[in-house]
Amino acid sequence: MTSFDTGISDMVDDMLEELGQSYTYRRGTTSATVTLRMSRRQSITIETSGGHVAEVHPVDFIGKTLALPYPEPKSGDVIVDGSSEYEVLPTVSEKVFRIINPVMIRIHTKQIK
Repeated sequence: MTSFDTGISDMVDDMLEELGQSYTYRRGTTSATVTLRMSRRQSITIETSGGHVAEVHPVDFIGKTLALPYPEPKSGDVIVDGSSEYEVLPTVSEKVFRIINPVMIRIHTKQIK
């Protein structure tokens, strides 16, 4: 690992220590506890196929790539915070996650509960 990568890793550790929170990451019936930083984005209003209007609450989570219980997040995974749940899904222009650098990942979700 280069000194730059080590510096980024240390920065992510510091951020998660100060701003992170424990969440349950669930895939099917399997779950694990992970430390992530929640980042809420502006709500989006969409029209459904039935002509109804729905408000979607996109939420991103930032964490350490190697701290995740799976090699990659997948659509349909759920991140749980007490009574709130967030479903992993792609955004309009990106897949379900983005590797920011070798140690940091951004996971795209929407609040479902």
